[in-house]
This record gives sequence, C-alpha cells and structure tokens, in this order.
Amino acid sequence: MSTKPMERFQLYISRDQRQTLEKLAQDRGQEMSELVREAIDRVYRTGRRVAEFDRALESTFGILKDRTGIHSGSQFQNRLRKRWDR
Repeated sequence: MSTKPMERFQLYISRDQRQTLEKLAQDRGQEMSELVREAIDRVYRTGRRVAEFDRALESTFGILKDRTGIHSGSQFQNRLRKRWDR
C-alpha cells in the first residue's frame, strides 16, 4: 500500500468492471482501491506502452506448455544454444 496521503474519490464503474475488480482483489489479497491506483499509475503515469507490454508479456505465459520433449525453460535454452554453436 502506498505511504502517500490518500484522498477520497467517488468513481462510477459498470457492474462487470466491479466484478472484475472484486475477483482480482480477492485473488491478489489486495483492496480494490489499490488495484485502481496501480492501474492509474501503470496506464496514465508511466504511459500506455508499459501497460501494452505487460499485456503482451502476460499473453505469452505458458506458450510452450503443450510442447513435447521440453521439460524446462533451461532445457529449451540449452537446445537453442547448441544450434548456435554449429
């Protein structure tokens, strides 16, 4: 949680947005207000590029899970490196 002084602010959001915040807050063990503050910092203070990068990075999570013959990330890297040495 931020150590900066907080100001109270009323915000209108859709039911779907609230449900999303509630689930995320429960999953992360955070307050909904903290999630809103993080989103504001991430999108509007650091720029949309950071948020877009984070979304792109999250979308690649588990991309190799169904691949056969590779049991770990380091094993995959080692196979790639062996090809470079040829």
